[in-house]
Amino acid sequence: MVPVFILCIGLFAIVAFGILMLHQPHKIPALRAVVAEFVGTAMFQYIGGMCSAVGGVNSALGNGLALVVCVYGTANVSGGHLNPAVSIAMAVTRREKWQKMGMYVLAQLAGAAVGAGMIWANLETAPADLGGGDAVARGSATLGTLTENTSNAAPGQAVGIEAMGTFVLVWVIFATSIDPRGKKDFGATAPLAIGLTLTCNAISHGDLTGCSINPARSFGPALVFSRWQYHWVYWLGPCTGALAAAALQSLAMIEREDEDPNSKQGINSSLKQQLGPDLSGPSLGMGGSSSSSSPYTQAGGGTLRAPLAGGAAAPSSGDL
Repeated sequence: MVPVFILCIGLFAIVAFGILMLHQPHKIPALRAVVAEFVGTAMFQYIGGMCSAVGGVNSALGNGLALVVCVYGTANVSGGHLNPAVSIAMAVTRREKWQKMGMYVLAQLAGAAVGAGMIWANLETAPADLGGGDAVARGSATLGTLTENTSNAAPGQAVGIEAMGTFVLVWVIFATSIDPRGKKDFGATAPLAIGLTLTCNAISHGDLTGCSINPARSFGPALVFSRWQYHWVYWLGPCTGALAAAALQSLAMIEREDEDPNSKQGINSSLKQQLGPDLSGPSLGMGGSSSSSSPYTQAGGGTLRAPLAGGAAAPSSGDL
């Protein structure tokens, strides 16, 4: 009954979003983004979970490809976050508004629950058989369930492992999709790099923690299968790793526009250093009081959306 209940909640949420779109047209872009995160995370949870039931390298490769597919499916609408840890990192580094990211996280959690419900409904397997006897080898099926008797890592170790895995994931996301140099060099291939990162993580420590590195991927099965033991590991670890990676990239690695000698602001700064502030003002046509555009701003003034669980930046969906 639980999966059916979860599926009903998902259908109700979609209908509710549709009604809101009809009555508040100015919020349609933002609502579309939330729906995209809901559907994308549900599909990621379902496809990845079904692949994980196989176990081994096929599980790692399947989850990586599932992430690539789902990011491509949502990047142009929401940025393809599909991961609460990534959305929180975006909000903390002020690349997205907290209100919007809060809606993303709720949509991701709901989508993950629906995806887990579809796994149970399709496999027609009791919760105990989806990770109860061997939570690590098939961990997988519950997508990050740590139990006392079967795990190869203690809770404290699991936090560190999940933190490091998420650190690498978010580090690659920022490098390929947030950094202006990465967006220029990688473009539409960024989701491939992000999916491969998940695959590498799953191969390296899938047998230790189930390689969740995504709180939603653990929340969905925990809700559907009523398995909450050590669930905190899969929030503390990924969120810590995501914040650390986002801070490193933002403070030390991402190129600022004033560092680019080819940018308008960079040229103006260079002139100020060489000629002095009095000779580099508006009379030189280099900007003066006008501010340069952000790396997330299009020529027409529209803001580009920073991606989440990986993906090229997508057009802005508006403010919530």
